[in-house]
Amino acid sequence: MLSLIKLGLSNTNPRLFHQLYDSNQMKNFATSVFFPHARFQGKKISLGEGQNAVLYFSTSDVKLGLNFFNAFQWLRNGDTKTFNSDLNVKVGRVVDVPVPIITSERAVFKTMSPLVVRRQDGYFLSCIGENATNEYQNALRESIEIHQSSKKLKTLAEQLTFKPIKMKKTVINPFGQFIEASMGMFELTANPVLLNEILNSGLGGKRGSFAGMLGLVKEVRDND
Repeated sequence: MLSLIKLGLSNTNPRLFHQLYDSNQMKNFATSVFFPHARFQGKKISLGEGQNAVLYFSTSDVKLGLNFFNAFQWLRNGDTKTFNSDLNVKVGRVVDVPVPIITSERAVFKTMSPLVVRRQDGYFLSCIGENATNEYQNALRESIEIHQSSKKLKTLAEQLTFKPIKMKKTVINPFGQFIEASMGMFELTANPVLLNEILNSGLGGKRGSFAGMLGLVKEVRDND
């Protein structure tokens, strides 16, 4: 899936492609993929009825989003045989899905792709059940502060709190490296500006490699 995305972007905006992928940098977008009716058999995925998959892409950067939208449109109309001559890929509809605007300081999210949290020394952490260690919460804040260009968002991240609701550990394997991560549901408390940024561009690390994408479950009000 990542190779397919790169194929589209490299054909529609080579300069942006090299800017994003020639170095190991945090991406200001999040991705996830959904396989309806699929069966997972080790390293093999049988797509099942319809032979289809749904790719989700989200960003708060309008210009970046437009460039990727053009890349997906190219994939729909272009020649994906250059991607892999042995793989028959047909890209269907490209749909712009409205994202809700958060107005509360508390919101419940669910992971659409695994949440990757890493300490500054490179050690990956996971969150299990309904408890989060101070170490995990601090590393989560640091991941926002480090990768935000906005000074305001960096400041807002210092006050963010993370409350697990139902979390479990998982392991992902991007580029041959096994990484500890988390899946599930949790509540974040922060300024709505930061919560909307997280909803639109994802949370944690490896967001450009199918990690860190979130869905909004509900906003939480003081009387809830």
